[in-house]
Amino acid sequence: MLRCTAVAWLLIAMRVTAIHANSTPQLAVVATAEAEVRSGPSLKYYATDRLINGTEVEIYKQSPGGWCAIRPPAGSFSYIQVDAVEPTELPDVFTCNKAGMKTRVGSKLTQRFNVQYVAL
Repeated sequence: MLRCTAVAWLLIAMRVTAIHANSTPQLAVVATAEAEVRSGPSLKYYATDRLINGTEVEIYKQSPGGWCAIRPPAGSFSYIQVDAVEPTELPDVFTCNKAGMKTRVGSKLTQRFNVQYVAL
């Protein structure tokens, strides 16, 4: 599999302070010493990153149980099969050539990448 940077939703359990409470997405700040970003909306999903107090996040959706879908933090990545992408004229930019191909959420904290999340 090829390691590709992708924009995908990740989920995070944390106490946040909303900056703009009435807009979508909502801007929020991590209000605890550290918050773990996870690959899905429960502790059953593997951790992908840790954010420190004061880190701003964009919240797109809030789920029951205190989970928030956020824009992936800087440095986040996903995996996709190499035969599903081809290079473009731009450096480090690829295009997906297979409809419905799913990416797998990568992690800075573990070698696991079994959660499929975004279909391209």
